[in-house]
Amino acid sequence: MKYLNYLLLSLMLIGCNTSEDKKQVVQNTKTETSASTSKKVDKTSPQSIELDQNGDYTSLFSRESCEGIISAEEISRVTGNAVLREDAPGCLFEITIPGEEPNNISINSGQMNRSDIAKEIKSFIKNAPILQHVISDTGDTYLCMQATHGRILLYNTNYDGYVLLSYLSAMERVNISKEQKEERQKSGLKIANAILKKHQT
Repeated sequence: MKYLNYLLLSLMLIGCNTSEDKKQVVQNTKTETSASTSKKVDKTSPQSIELDQNGDYTSLFSRESCEGIISAEEISRVTGNAVLREDAPGCLFEITIPGEEPNNISINSGQMNRSDIAKEIKSFIKNAPILQHVISDTGDTYLCMQATHGRILLYNTNYDGYVLLSYLSAMERVNISKEQKEERQKSGLKIANAILKKHQT
């Protein structure tokens, strides 16, 4: 009889321990699920558009003038076209295009705080394909394109400044074909990437 009582008591204790173990497993699962959920990145947060940096561009995005951003020789080298005229060194160029009217390129720099730059980038991403964007060849800067106006904006969320490259004049936007505009946009992107590579340290 004593042996039977002992056996029943042992079974009750085992049952209690098993119940406690189950409670612990459930509690641990809830904790892990909560931790996993908290690690999810908010897609609207600035972190979701940040790119790993592969250089320092302080000399580019902190300047107050467009002078010296890029030279006529550098533009000629990356586009394969001769530069007919350069006004205000590094700011305005007239480029030859065989069989076509010259292409006007203007470059400007400006100041904008990082939070506003992040908003601009998100706007380009949200409104694609009406607004277009690509990642630079350096892998750390957004090249945001306003094809209708023939503009490329160089945005980097690590700096309080930007560069605006215009590859179509007002007359070009009206008088040249869609294919010609696309070719000039390609040249503009080559110049934008050359600018970043020049100032990358």
